[in-house]
Amino acid sequence: MAAARPAIAQQSQDYQLEPSPLERLIPYLEREGGVGIEAPKLAQPVYDEAEERLRIGVEATHLFYYNQGADDLSKLDALLERYRDARETTASGVSKLVVAYSRFRQRASDIHPDETTQRRQLDKIDAWQAAHPQSISPKIIRAIALREYAFGMLNERGLVRQAKNLIVFRKRLAPLVEYLQSIKQDVASRDPYWHILMIEARAAQRASSAELFALLDEASKAFPDEVQIYVSAVVNMVPLSKQPIDDVESIAVLAAVRGNEQGKSAFYARTYWAAINMVFGAGAVPALRIDWQRFAEGAREVTARYPVQWNIQHFAALACFGRDAAVTNEFFKSIEGRPLRQAWGDIAVHDRCRDWAADPVNRYGKQHAPIEN
Repeated sequence: MAAARPAIAQQSQDYQLEPSPLERLIPYLEREGGVGIEAPKLAQPVYDEAEERLRIGVEATHLFYYNQGADDLSKLDALLERYRDARETTASGVSKLVVAYSRFRQRASDIHPDETTQRRQLDKIDAWQAAHPQSISPKIIRAIALREYAFGMLNERGLVRQAKNLIVFRKRLAPLVEYLQSIKQDVASRDPYWHILMIEARAAQRASSAELFALLDEASKAFPDEVQIYVSAVVNMVPLSKQPIDDVESIAVLAAVRGNEQGKSAFYARTYWAAINMVFGAGAVPALRIDWQRFAEGAREVTARYPVQWNIQHFAALACFGRDAAVTNEFFKSIEGRPLRQAWGDIAVHDRCRDWAADPVNRYGKQHAPIEN
């Protein structure tokens, strides 16, 4: 009888290994010394918009919440005044002043504010205002603190508590609106954030569509080139609308007519960018009344003036969601470095859009976009 062969001598079997999800990252890796995969590292965009916005926001809020005295509040006042007077923007074209204010607002989504915390914040703002009586920055920050006190009530997860907190939320909105009205004469013509806060607050109070559009009209006349005004209108007004698709188109057209500093269609494209990302979602894009020729024109204007990957990749993604392969392919030619998560959500979406747009067959008419698979 022949002796049994040791297990190690058995003929090897072929196994199909499941591809690792990490393999999708390989095209976006840089390799030291040329060919090979030694010491790979993610290729970084030349400029990181998300990191820059975080830096701006943290610098401002740190000076307020972790200040060591009057000097830090003076530094904060000077910083906000500089952003406002010089109309400084990030490399993507977004107001640094609005970015800084937005970081203050984010606290309202993280905490459940109590009266003691609120009083402590208002006392600090009063000291800031006393030291800088002509400054309007502490007035805006005070309004944001009142907003935080109200909107923080919506953070509760329990259903019973949610119902009770909704009543408190609506009650706390009243002092915010009253305060905004009291500072309107001094602030509304000098700082666009007054209008952003008022639109949000009155929408939360379920003001009529006519009143909200009147507020938007007033805001867009005072600050026609502040894109966040139109974004605020989309985010706060459209969800309440009985005709959301018509209203978002109206806001986008108004933005293009009033805000033409970046190009005649730039704000049309930026407004729909906000509407898709923050209200409707990519799946609803085919149902929107987007003028894709105007959108593409606006996207080109924005990226010509602010040619950073944040803008290029977001517009490439939006064109893909809108089934416009030719425009998607056009923007893909300018994409460099790694896919931005904020634009694509998943690297696989980036890859599918790239491959779909590169196929000449898909560049004629509105073909099914790859995200629908």
